[in-house]
Amino acid sequence: MPGGRTTPEPARRARSRPRTHRDTIIATLTEEGRFLSAHEVRVATARHRDNPVALTTVYRLLHRLVDEHRATVIHDQDGTALYRVADPSAPDRYLLCIRCGRADPFSAPEIEQFCDQLAHLHGFTDARPHIRLHGLCPQCRTPEPPLTTEKHSGARLDGIEQTGQSA
Repeated sequence: MPGGRTTPEPARRARSRPRTHRDTIIATLTEEGRFLSAHEVRVATARHRDNPVALTTVYRLLHRLVDEHRATVIHDQDGTALYRVADPSAPDRYLLCIRCGRADPFSAPEIEQFCDQLAHLHGFTDARPHIRLHGLCPQCRTPEPPLTTEKHSGARLDGIEQTGQSA
């Protein structure tokens, strides 16, 4: 190396990537900006590392991030834990799409007041409502096809042509 030291190319590239598994998982959750399962986090970490983070490590670090309030966890309709970077300004109330996994936070002062009253009634303090409403988002909601019985060389019922022949 004439004239001085230079850093080898692989070392230079390594500095631009997160250095720890924890940093990799935080970067993945930040980039995705949506709720991810631990498996999805593991697959997505491959973009940051030459060798993916082991699934057990992903689970351990996601649990630690939740404990530290750096990540938020919700459970989908099937009970699968989904994670994303915590947003301290967002309420812990979500509308969750059961088809695509979309999660929209919402605020409902009436519900918060009711929860406060309910907690007080039962002697609880510092109660925080965690609300999940499962349904279909506008993009996943598809209208049911109408039932038709008109005749035109045969009747159509539920999208299946009936020819009028009996079995």
